[in-house]
Amino acid sequence: MISIAENVTETAEQAAHKARDVGDRARYFASAMLAGAYIGIGEVLLLVAVSPFVAGHSPAVRFLEGAVFPVALTIVMFAGAQLFTSNVMVMLVGALSGRTGLRHLAVSWGLSLAGNLAGTLVFGAMVHASGVTSSGPARAMLAEMLHGKEALGGGQRRGLR
Repeated sequence: MISIAENVTETAEQAAHKARDVGDRARYFASAMLAGAYIGIGEVLLLVAVSPFVAGHSPAVRFLEGAVFPVALTIVMFAGAQLFTSNVMVMLVGALSGRTGLRHLAVSWGLSLAGNLAGTLVFGAMVHASGVTSSGPARAMLAEMLHGKEALGGGQRRGLR
């Protein structure tokens, strides 16, 4: 088991590596777009695989959701794509430890957030055009997910699908 200090040191090293990657902004942005698309793949897989269980009011829905969605995060990790949420943590540790600077932090955050958004929008448009989510159960599950997210207030968390 590694200590907290060793973990911070390793995370700062990851930040230094990401800071070097930011040098090629077009490549970094493309990697962030792919990360957004990979998360979209996880959502589509979730809708397609779990929506029949939602329609059948199966008690296994939460278990299946928890088993299916991590596939997207695994793809992001193995592909080495730039996901905004991980960049927030890694680059902040790098900046606070002195391994990187605020400029690298800001550029990384900006490119990864914009790239993730662009990737999800492009992938979402392709999925919509394909009709994958046009089945009754998938549409019902998607509507339920969106309604649950809309119902959240700032800083509040409720159980979601």
